[in-house]
Amino acid sequence: MSVDSDDDSGWLENVSLITQHHKVFIVPRVEQEEVNDFNVDFEENTRIARKDVNMMTVYDVGGQDPLVFPFHADCYELLGKVVKPQKIDNAPLFRVLTFHLPRLLYGPPNVLDFNYGKLKRYQSDEWDTALGMEYAVASPISIENVTSVIEGVLRKANKSNVPDNRSTYNIPTGPPPGRERSQNGDISDTEWENKFATEFAWIREFLPYKEEIERRHIDRFLFCKAIFDLGGGRGFNTPDYRDTLRALHNRRRLWELCSKIVQEYLPLSQQRSAQEPGANSSPEAARSRTTSSVPTSTPSTIDFFRKPIKGSIPWPCEPHELRNKSPIGASSMETLTLVARGSDLNNAVRFGVDANMQRFEIHFEENGRKWSHCIGPRSTAMQYLYFDKSSVVPDRITSCYVTMKQNVPSGLRFISQSQTITAGKPEEDETMYPPQTNWGGWMTGIFCQWLDRDSPDAKLASFGVYFADE
Repeated sequence: MSVDSDDDSGWLENVSLITQHHKVFIVPRVEQEEVNDFNVDFEENTRIARKDVNMMTVYDVGGQDPLVFPFHADCYELLGKVVKPQKIDNAPLFRVLTFHLPRLLYGPPNVLDFNYGKLKRYQSDEWDTALGMEYAVASPISIENVTSVIEGVLRKANKSNVPDNRSTYNIPTGPPPGRERSQNGDISDTEWENKFATEFAWIREFLPYKEEIERRHIDRFLFCKAIFDLGGGRGFNTPDYRDTLRALHNRRRLWELCSKIVQEYLPLSQQRSAQEPGANSSPEAARSRTTSSVPTSTPSTIDFFRKPIKGSIPWPCEPHELRNKSPIGASSMETLTLVARGSDLNNAVRFGVDANMQRFEIHFEENGRKWSHCIGPRSTAMQYLYFDKSSVVPDRITSCYVTMKQNVPSGLRFISQSQTITAGKPEEDETMYPPQTNWGGWMTGIFCQWLDRDSPDAKLASFGVYFADE
């Protein structure tokens, strides 16, 4: 992945680092200082590198410290979608990134040697000004108006729009624009089915079910052509969809890049699993195996990269301070972000907490697309607080109460504008987190640790919240 200079696009600033210190780790909270230098809060990440370092340099091949690679949070999330149903295994991913370090001809690199297409001619701070490159600064994950665009595609591909003589049409097939285009002919059911798993994979998340598409009486050729055009940022001339087309163009480009990474990554991951099952895996990978055995509806991603919305304040203290006060043997601090951006308030559907305080979840839905995040070892008895969608003002968690026994959380109570949910054993002698004087605030995240995290008897060892005011 490339390193981006200062840019107005917020998602480009959300960069995490992948490095190796005994094992492969994700460094989720960093701030770019220079082109290749990132400030790191090592009080929060002492397990990753030595404490006397507060800055990490990416692509530093000749340095004394382990190699470090930057990865945009949105790109990492997209990689997770490509590799599904598996979870990302960071150790083989780190090896693949190492394989693609360029030859050092003119000093330290600031990009890997993947095929970035035309973008490789430009520095990243030129992407939004170079003619035809503007799409590269659009997020491949947060895409506005995509539902309206897909609806427009379905209308354009309706059989009523098919001309009497279609023999002059060349319908594009295959992911890359450079692939050969097949002459118009019947698309068999088998080929049509295969397109949803291959050519449409990058956009399938936003498409209706295949049965719904068929019910709309679409012409398969016109539909394929329309999807092909979207992947190139084309198909609609209205200015209202300009940003949407750019984002879809970039998503298609990055999906193909992630697919190539996965092609190299999967054999290494399978080989590693076969040789040493369960050994030398990253905490993230181990956590993935744990959560995959949960019999209930399992959230889609573990919450590594999302940060609480700007202005959020931790309580009762900073996460690293809470960790230092936690019992010996407690796991690393984990954070679940409920609100990373304003749209999360509108899209949040439910907040979940395990009755035994062993897991926390947040679920979102927008225009039929569902996604979720979670932290914690397992869910034995999940309970959910459903946000009221009938209110003009988005429903949210406005209060949190914690019962402590011998400095360890024993009960939790969360209150929204419409509901209350409890976990553990709340008692009257509970503390409000935070002790609000302004009732316009809401909870934007939680951070916590567990004792004996990987055992069935895992217990919540420490608990804190992020709150933001109106």
